[in-house]
Amino acid sequence: MKTGIDFMINSIKANNPGISQQILEAFRICDRKFFVKHDTYLDEAIHVRHGQTISQPTTIARMISMLNLKPKLKVLEVGTNTGYHVSLIAYLVYPGNVFTIEIFPDLAQEAEANIKNLKEHLKNLRLTTKNNSGALRRADSNLKISGGINRINIKVFSGDA
Repeated sequence: MKTGIDFMINSIKANNPGISQQILEAFRICDRKFFVKHDTYLDEAIHVRHGQTISQPTTIARMISMLNLKPKLKVLEVGTNTGYHVSLIAYLVYPGNVFTIEIFPDLAQEAEANIKNLKEHLKNLRLTTKNNSGALRRADSNLKISGGINRINIKVFSGDA
C-alpha cells in the first residue's frame, strides 16, 4: 500500500524527469512531516507566516537539481524558513557543510526544532538568524565559513522584514 510520502515522491518524479535517485532519497530521509504540520505530502506550496511559504516538493526538487550538489560542497542558503529545503541540501552534500540564514527569529527557532528531528543525518548544518536589532546572531557558536562557498541558494521574501 502506498503512503503519503510515496505519492509525493511519484509526483516529484513525474514532474522532474531524470531526477537523481540521491535527490529522491533525500526527500525520503528528510521527511516533510517534520516541517509541515498539515497537508504534509501535497505537492503544493504551504503558507507558513510573514508572507513565507514552503515551496511545493516538485519545485524544491527542481531547484535542488539545478544546484548540481555533490558530497563535500559548502553551501550557503539565504532564507531558512522552517528548515525543509536546507535539510535536503545538507543531506545531499554531506560531509560538506551547509550554512543557512533566516531573518525571522520565530522561523529560525522553528527550523532549529525541526532540524533536530533529523540531526543524525544533518551534522553538517549550521543556522544563523538576525535578532531584533538587525545584527546576525549565531545560533551555533561553531559557525565559521572559511575556504569559500561552492553554491549559494537564495529563496527569500522581498518585502520588509
